[in-house]
Amino acid sequence: PGQRDSLVIFGHRRMGKTSIARAVSHLCRLGDDTRLAFLNLQIVEMEGLSDLCHAIAFALWEADPKEVDEPMPEDYEQHPLAALRRLLSRLGQSATPRRYILILDEYELLEEKLPDTMAGDRTALLRGLTQQHSWLALGLVGLHSLQERSASLREAIFGWRPIPVGLMDRDAFADLLQIEEDAFPLEYGLDAIDRAYALTGGQPFLGQLLGDSLVQRFNQQLKQQLEPPAPTFTAADVDTVVEDSHFYINGHVYFNGIWAQASEAPTGQQTLLKILANHDDGLDQKVWREQSDLDVDAFDAALDALERHDVVTDKNGICRYSVELMRRWVATHAATQ
Repeated sequence: PGQRDSLVIFGHRRMGKTSIARAVSHLCRLGDDTRLAFLNLQIVEMEGLSDLCHAIAFALWEADPKEVDEPMPEDYEQHPLAALRRLLSRLGQSATPRRYILILDEYELLEEKLPDTMAGDRTALLRGLTQQHSWLALGLVGLHSLQERSASLREAIFGWRPIPVGLMDRDAFADLLQIEEDAFPLEYGLDAIDRAYALTGGQPFLGQLLGDSLVQRFNQQLKQQLEPPAPTFTAADVDTVVEDSHFYINGHVYFNGIWAQASEAPTGQQTLLKILANHDDGLDQKVWREQSDLDVDAFDAALDALERHDVVTDKNGICRYSVELMRRWVATHAATQ
C-alpha cells in the first residue's frame, strides 16, 4: 500500500532501455496484486490530448481486461481527460485492490510531436494522476533528452527517481556474451572477452551484434571447411569479425544514431568527434580544443554532452572514445560528412 516512486529511465540509443522496461513484468516479483501496462509512444498518433489519453487507457485495459470495459476512441474525443479519470476511478474502486505500473517508452516523442509547452503540461498531467491515485506508478523511458531538452519537462518530473542506463562493466558484458546451455557448445576464451570488451566498451547492442556475428561465422566455417573450427572463440576471431565491413552495415542503427545525436545542440560535437577519431590512443583535452577552433564555452558544452551520452571519456585530461568501434566508424564513414 501507499505511494511508490515513478521512474525516469534514460540513456543513449541502443543501450537496452526498452529491453529493461519490458523485462520488468517477468523478471521482477510484482505479485498477483500488480498489473504492468506498457505503451510505446511510437504507435500513438498524438495529434492531441485525446490520442494520448485513449492510448493510456487502452494500455491499462490491456493489462487488466477483466476489470473495466475496453475504452473506445470516440469516448475520448470530446473530453479525453475526464474519460481517462473515469477509467482510473473505476480501476481504483476494484473489489480487489491492485497497483498499476504504466511504462511509457520512447517518451521523448512527447516533445517531438507536441510543442514544448504542451509537452510539459502532459508530463505534469501524468504526475498529477500518480499523486491523485496512490496505486498508480509511472516509468518514463527515453533518451537523455528527458532531462536535457525542456525546462518545463524537467520541472514536471522533478522528484521522480532517475535511472541512467549506461555502458556495462566487464563482468556484466561477459555474462551477456556467454550462453550457458548444454545445447550451445560454443564458448569464449578470456582473451576473446577482453578483446570484445575493449572494442565495444561494454555497449550491449554491439556486444550482441558481435556475439551473433561470431556464431554466424562459425556456422559458415562448419559448412565450408573439412576440419571443424575450434569451439572456443579467440581474440583473433573477434578481430576478424569486426574488420569485416558487414559488421558496420549490420550495426548502422547504432553508429548512425550516435552520429545523428551528435549533430544536435550543443553545436560542435561532430567536429570534436572527427578530430578525436584520428587518435586511437586518446588526445590531450587542451590540444583537442585548439585543433577544433571552438571557443572555450562551445568546446566545454560539446564535450559535456558527449560525456553525458557515453560517447567519449576524459581521464586525467586525456580524452578518447568510450567505444573503440565508434571511433573506427567515424574515422572511416564520417570523415567526409
